[in-house]
Amino acid sequence: MKSASIEKTHELRTYLPDWNKAVGLDQHIRSLSEAFSSSYMHPVVLLHGPKGMGKRHLANWIAARFFCEMHSGCGVCPSCKEVMAGMHPDVLIMDARESTSIKTSEVETLQKELSILSPEGFRVAIITECDRMTPEAANRMLKLLEEPPEQVRIIMTTSKIHALLPTVAGRCLKWGIGSPTVELVRDWFRKFLKLEESKSKDSPLAISSGCSEEELNLWIRRHGKSPGELVRSLGVESSRNIQIAKKIRSVFLASRPLEVIKISEEIVKGLNCSASEILEAAEWELNSIYHFDLDKVNQAAIMGRRAALSKLRRLVTFGKISLNAQFVIESIGLVPFRSSEGVF
Repeated sequence: MKSASIEKTHELRTYLPDWNKAVGLDQHIRSLSEAFSSSYMHPVVLLHGPKGMGKRHLANWIAARFFCEMHSGCGVCPSCKEVMAGMHPDVLIMDARESTSIKTSEVETLQKELSILSPEGFRVAIITECDRMTPEAANRMLKLLEEPPEQVRIIMTTSKIHALLPTVAGRCLKWGIGSPTVELVRDWFRKFLKLEESKSKDSPLAISSGCSEEELNLWIRRHGKSPGELVRSLGVESSRNIQIAKKIRSVFLASRPLEVIKISEEIVKGLNCSASEILEAAEWELNSIYHFDLDKVNQAAIMGRRAALSKLRRLVTFGKISLNAQFVIESIGLVPFRSSEGVF
């Protein structure tokens, strides 16, 4: 079982969490700057929101602001660069993003480290995915949050704020980070793709910077407008996934039964899809249409297709049967065209 680690030094990484290059954080930085410039700043800040929205970037900016030579978290001075590289001696990072839990012993170690006085005047702790604290660790952390040393500032992040003990969350300045607009994410992501393509021409990305607006919007919606998830998707997704998703979407937007059957044949023959790939793509697209394009389809059709999808998943999970890919597509796609007697 992998545990969280407290990091004080790191080797320089190729990708640094630079808040200046993150998308959608400008407003949060401006608002927090105003809050921190007031006469009183809460010693514990809890950044919460969906995965991939830049909580770690914002946490780094807050930490850097304490040591920045420009007193702003400029991102270019030596102190900011040290924070961005994870090398500042007075910034402790408890990184739980890849661990299963944060244990009591790790919280106790953090407390000891924070008790050491700093010539800079502050010691800052960044705790990522703080919801992974065990109940014992959370109760131990509670003591630190109730009476933090005068020189200590704590920044925590979570994607599951409701998983935190109410007593822990109640002792923090809670700061929510939501999704940027599709337009903002789209412009940023296209620039990001161009940059990645210029770095590695021999390693094609799952999606190209020269793709159409429709394909780019589809990709963004598939990953919930999350910049972090979009970046991570480049390593696990493929251009084939885009093709499948695009075809499935055309099935759901078809106006005639014969059109559904024709497209389903094209998907199976042209892309050689498995039933599991179809089920996954169908789930993504149904959710995407429901949230973004409901005006293009009938709501009853979406609900019927969701029910059909759920039924097929149960057949696979509990019935342990193999499903034909074309049968899966048609079973979901033809739902709105069937009457109560099962006739088109």
